[in-house]
Amino acid sequence: MNMENIEAYLYVAHFQNVHRAARALYLSQPSVTARIKSIEKELNVQLFTRKGRGIEITAQGAEFLPFAEQIFKTYQQGKNMMQKQEHSHEELVIGANGIATRFFLPYVLPIWRNQLDYIRIKTISGDNEDILNKLIKKEVDVAFVRGMEHPLVTSFTLLKNQIQLAVKQEHSLLRQSSISVDDLASEPMVFFECGAFDWSRIRKMFDVHHTRPPIDYHVDDLSVATKLISAGKGIAFFQNFVW
Repeated sequence: MNMENIEAYLYVAHFQNVHRAARALYLSQPSVTARIKSIEKELNVQLFTRKGRGIEITAQGAEFLPFAEQIFKTYQQGKNMMQKQEHSHEELVIGANGIATRFFLPYVLPIWRNQLDYIRIKTISGDNEDILNKLIKKEVDVAFVRGMEHPLVTSFTLLKNQIQLAVKQEHSLLRQSSISVDDLASEPMVFFECGAFDWSRIRKMFDVHHTRPPIDYHVDDLSVATKLISAGKGIAFFQNFVW
């Protein structure tokens, strides 16, 4: 049974008027009439009768109405599902933690876009656990997170990170051949918080020497952190990635 004919029948049944149904379907009135006659011929029943200037659905037409509605609804659901699946093949959804979002994706996305010009790329950022859960639930196709494993996920090491100390140019620490934890503890510190940054390694270093990092500023924006350092307001630890 032709879905266009079913659709025309449903519109005519709704409006009880062929002309109004034709306008709603952006069709000519003869086209709608032809579609109704096609269904009537296929079912071997009369669906509508004339009533004054309009039409009226017959008893058999009324009996067929819920079945036609279900047929068309099922068809639309199937069509939407197929379109959704087709769309999913054209879209790559990438989940990434804060570090990957700031320092990795901006460099690789243009490369991937050139290589996969037929795919639309969408990115979602979040913390490690959130992105991993989205991957397990298949809400993202690939995820960039730090040190998290799951039996349902195959993982590979893509980046290794090193921690570097950042100070202002001509800072006194630059003139020293070695820097002790006590030296660091005497300097105001800018704590740059960024998703996957392993601050526990820094804290452990201070704990071993029975002291605490003197954090004067707690920021989550790289530009703010670098400006504070450049202004001599403190020192900071950043990550340096190694492929």
